Amino acid sequence: MNLLPDYFLHRIEARFVSKKMFYCVYMPVQMSKYNELKDDFRKNNLPINWEMGMIEKACVLGFWTIGLTHESGDWNIEEEFIAYKLIWDYSQMKDTYAKIRKDYPKSCNFYNLYLTDPNITKMEENITYIMFQVQE
Repeated sequence: MNLLPDYFLHRIEARFVSKKMFYCVYMPVQMSKYNELKDDFRKNNLPINWEMGMIEKACVLGFWTIGLTHESGDWNIEEEFIAYKLIWDYSQMKDTYAKIRKDYPKSCNFYNLYLTDPNITKMEENITYIMFQVQE
């Protein structure tokens, strides 16, 4: 597949400790679940590997999953994605998803990979990969 400008390939091969969340129009209803997952790691003295990031399986409506990488994880992902890098604040997500859907009309299986902790990182330095696959 030929990639459009601004897109790149990104492969995930990792296990993640996960939490379920409810989504409505690609937005999580309970934002506190992100901090709960990070707090669970801290309570158990598990390091948070921000090089691998926090992953989120995005959906329009329903229960989906977020996770932090750890060898004891219950969620295994071994897949290659097309990715778009976003240095951002949250308000860019809606427009970025619209751009991706326009650029890749057969895009599916979306994930967001957060490579920084927004609670301790300046907004202009937050990095997220929006990752997806394309139906043949």
